[in-house]
Amino acid sequence: MVFTIHRYIFRDLIRMFLLSTVAMTVIMSLGSILAPIQKFGVGPKQVLSLLRYSMPVSLTYVLPMAALFATSLAYGRFASDNELDACRASGISKMTIIYPAFCLGLAVAIANLLLSFYVVPTYVSKAERSIRANAKQIVFKNIQRQGYYNIKGSKFTLVADDAVPSKNLLIGVNVIETDKQRPISLTSCDQAYVKFDTHKHYNNVTIVAKNAFQLDQQGQAYTQELPIKAKLPSLLEDNINFQKLEELKEIRLDPINFEPIRKKAYKAYNQMVLEIIAQDINATNGKLYQMKNDDFVVLLSADEVIAKNGKIALINNIELYEYTLNEEGRADKLIRKWICKAAYVKVEKNTPTTQIYITLDGASWKSNSGYSGVPTRYSIHNLLFPSSISSRLSNTDIIDSIEKNMPLITKPSPSLSSMVKDFKREILLTNADIDTEIQSRLVFGIGCIIIVLMSAAFGIFNKGGHPLAGFGLSSIPAAALIIFMSMGKNITNNAAHRHGAVKVDSNGIIVMWLGLALLFIACFWIYRKLLKT
Repeated sequence: MVFTIHRYIFRDLIRMFLLSTVAMTVIMSLGSILAPIQKFGVGPKQVLSLLRYSMPVSLTYVLPMAALFATSLAYGRFASDNELDACRASGISKMTIIYPAFCLGLAVAIANLLLSFYVVPTYVSKAERSIRANAKQIVFKNIQRQGYYNIKGSKFTLVADDAVPSKNLLIGVNVIETDKQRPISLTSCDQAYVKFDTHKHYNNVTIVAKNAFQLDQQGQAYTQELPIKAKLPSLLEDNINFQKLEELKEIRLDPINFEPIRKKAYKAYNQMVLEIIAQDINATNGKLYQMKNDDFVVLLSADEVIAKNGKIALINNIELYEYTLNEEGRADKLIRKWICKAAYVKVEKNTPTTQIYITLDGASWKSNSGYSGVPTRYSIHNLLFPSSISSRLSNTDIIDSIEKNMPLITKPSPSLSSMVKDFKREILLTNADIDTEIQSRLVFGIGCIIIVLMSAAFGIFNKGGHPLAGFGLSSIPAAALIIFMSMGKNITNNAAHRHGAVKVDSNGIIVMWLGLALLFIACFWIYRKLLKT
């Protein structure tokens, strides 16, 4: 008898649950892919892929709502048709009748936890790779449609009169480089070729400008071929909300694996390297300072060296000598002597094996054989660290390297101090996000059981009213739980943003679990009242 009743209720529940799940999922999935379609200009094939990949994300929110809808309607109809009274007259208790609702709530809770911790991150990663695989189509389609493309995650905006995707060719090209929304350089050329290098977590885009004119703050220059490189970072995978449980734990243990932290850490690391070099050059007291690459040795001197704004500026009486390398890797024969008005030392790559380069402006040179010249600008690339510095930076862990070498800088610049504080703050904020994300997933998953049980009770209480009234009442506990989760996240994040914060505040997490506890108490009170009627 009981099995027959359970099967009868289950049939009603599952039918309504599946129908509402399908309808809500399609609506939410279509809404979620509108932004990528407008933003990236993806084609019909990619739209279908994104729709498939976005469905698990939608299901995370749809399943609890569909369960509420199905439970309130199924039990409301069961009670309004007096079937509940017939069961009670047969000696079947209300708690026995509620059993199917508990099973549905438990199934939704398990599904929600699996989706949020494992399935959604996997499908978000697939969606990201789908977009990256079609980076060429996205870039060229945007240029054909709008005439420009802002390379996301970089400082470059690409403007072109026409695009020929079959030849990877752009015609009438201007590449604008900006810093904090201010233009700092303009590269203009008749033609440019675009090359894409796809990696697991990002894309490299290289724009090869032919017969290019470049204009920046130091002046203008002409070159026959100028490569401009930009990195397209992850759009979704770098969001804590779309990480697997194991990935969240890995980020907590090793923050440098998380791209937003890594980016700020390398920025601070590169500035620190420049300031160490500047300090070493100043320590020579006007004597020649040596650096070298695989081709020659560079000796330079200046009256003063200042590190700021991501570069080292050499000031007054700047001299630079280029020597050939002997077999022992030391300076041998003089190649050229340079005298210039301004010289800058900059970092060449954002990697642990950072190399540096020197740019000379307003320079003139004289060779050992008596020849001389006055180029507009001259750059020396791929310079290695002096051995005294490379030994300090031998630690492969960027964060540890910063911690150990910062005390060695006598007077760190305000910009370096700000960068170090910035990346440490990013670690704190990321840890706060990780803690709140894990706890909110658990709270919401467990809460699904409670809100589905409350939905069944509200459906029974509302047996004489409108069928949707029970669903409306059932939405109130769900909304309350979401409010407590949002409050908890905000409390924790605000505490992490607070000046001087050094650890994650657990008060926000307590608020989340407090909301779940209050919901459980409310459910207990409702069922106590239900059993008395």
